[in-house]
Amino acid sequence: MDWHIAPVEVLSYFVKSFSMDTNMKCDKDKPRDLSLKNIVISNRMFPSKKHKDVFVVSLNLEMKVPEGKNTPYAIKMEMFGQFKVSERVPNELREKMVKTNGSSILYGAAREIIKEMTGRGIFRKIQFPTVSFAEIPKEKHLPQNKKEATK
Repeated sequence: MDWHIAPVEVLSYFVKSFSMDTNMKCDKDKPRDLSLKNIVISNRMFPSKKHKDVFVVSLNLEMKVPEGKNTPYAIKMEMFGQFKVSERVPNELREKMVKTNGSSILYGAAREIIKEMTGRGIFRKIQFPTVSFAEIPKEKHLPQNKKEATK
């Protein structure tokens, strides 16, 4: 399979802030509660003031420790990235592509950073779930059964 430069290119990214607090009430011998309900993810995108093809994406992640849950860490992280959009991308798709792809790239980097940092804690490392920032297709476009899905 041939490869090509992606229409949205990461120029740089950095972690603006990161905090991790250990939940000393967590019992390492019991199943951990790493439910998506405990994780809040938000993202924003805005154009660069200097370059028309460059956009900035911010990503905020927060994993809370709900009362009575066996969650090993409380984590809060904010990242920023700069992304360049290819001139071949139509104007009406640029912002959507940057927000979707930029957020995905930052989230992938954040997952690795969190995995590494929690691996240095007193509990086993955690890996945030895989998520998608792409719009979910309407139900009518999704296969209704196994037979339809394999067509």
